[in-house]
Amino acid sequence: MKHHKKTIELELRAEVPIKEIETVKARLEKFGKLHSHTKRLSVMYFGSIVDKKTDIRVRVTNGQSEVVVKLGSFGAHNRIEVAQSISQEQFIGFVKIFSQFGFASKIGERTTFNYSFSNGVVASLVIAGPIAYVEIEKVSSPEQAKENTEKLNNIAEQLQLDLLKSEDDFNKLCKRLDEKVDQLFSGSVDDYKRLEESLKKYLK
Repeated sequence: MKHHKKTIELELRAEVPIKEIETVKARLEKFGKLHSHTKRLSVMYFGSIVDKKTDIRVRVTNGQSEVVVKLGSFGAHNRIEVAQSISQEQFIGFVKIFSQFGFASKIGERTTFNYSFSNGVVASLVIAGPIAYVEIEKVSSPEQAKENTEKLNNIAEQLQLDLLKSEDDFNKLCKRLDEKVDQLFSGSVDDYKRLEESLKKYLK
């Protein structure tokens, strides 16, 4: 019986105080190489269709609009994901269609800077309103996990990051993003006005 080569994704995360963003960015540029920079606005819908967890996003990334639908519970192996590019003019129309489903809905805005380091390590600085964090990632084989985790920790040290200690810490950070940064979207006239205003910054 052939054994499939298992790979695991090693991740370290650290929150960055807003006043230190430029300092951290300078360190990232010193030790790594900026390979992409994305600005994204997403209108996100979470609900269920025929008992299947459904996650729909109408989003614009660096001026490109698309609709993404994910079906199945988070972490399921048979999760279906479908993405479709749409034109800028269709953005609000799709938001209106999915707003009819009665799902819980939010608007999220993120700016991300991705840096490449040696040994296939990628570091991303994510800025979401008043909250910012860095993720350092590397795909590894289980045998090399210990050695590679050490590499990630060395990079975190070079960048002078204060790492989150546990999954629980990261969940708390996500909860704060959820509550303080992402705006609830109820589909009211005011909500659409706000969305159209925000969209102007993202559409080219």
